[in-house]
Amino acid sequence: MRIEGFVKTTLRTWEGKNACNIVIADCDPGFPNYRPLADTAFVPADQGSVLEYIDGHMDFLTGVIISGGEPAGCPDLYKFLKEIKKRGLPIRIDTFGLFPDPLDDLIGARFADCVCVNMPAPLNKEDYSAAVGKDIDISPIIKTLAILEDSGVETIFRTVAAPGIIDEDSVGKIAEKISFAKYYYIIRSAPVEGTDDYSDTDLRKIGRSAKRFVKNVGVRDA
Repeated sequence: MRIEGFVKTTLRTWEGKNACNIVIADCDPGFPNYRPLADTAFVPADQGSVLEYIDGHMDFLTGVIISGGEPAGCPDLYKFLKEIKKRGLPIRIDTFGLFPDPLDDLIGARFADCVCVNMPAPLNKEDYSAAVGKDIDISPIIKTLAILEDSGVETIFRTVAAPGIIDEDSVGKIAEKISFAKYYYIIRSAPVEGTDDYSDTDLRKIGRSAKRFVKNVGVRDA
């Protein structure tokens, strides 16, 4: 398992946690039109140095985020998470929900205390495929939501507010399917040439459309 990048401290990514973010390589789902986070020049790291850093900062760290796209589909992830759990730290897995069975296994093994799901569009094939730029079978994502709803783990959802794709109506449709979420974040889209960006007022209005279904809704930069 290769680590593409290691962010030693992030204070806002996981609510209430001083967390590090471990970006797993080779698990990007390859969505041409959708990146949930701003482009970052990640510095590769090896597992040993990451664990060494964690060991040296146990007085500060209160969580570990595993990201990179679809890390749950990485066959060597289980062994690495086992090492992190030996340190007693909560783990958050970021996902698009494309690998429900491996994710369910991680939850069952208590290697996922929190799951954060990227939701680019309402959960129908036409809208979702258009948002990510490729044809997508949404049945694994539907299965993932069912697993999470029954699991009892902390769940976070986030949607990048891309003008022309995401609006009040689409966010309302997403929120209706994830009413069990602890948090739902609307993420400001990176500027795209030729499109008008949403204003702060627009984003707050979009966020309000989700509050009928999800209690904790926020608007954030990437």
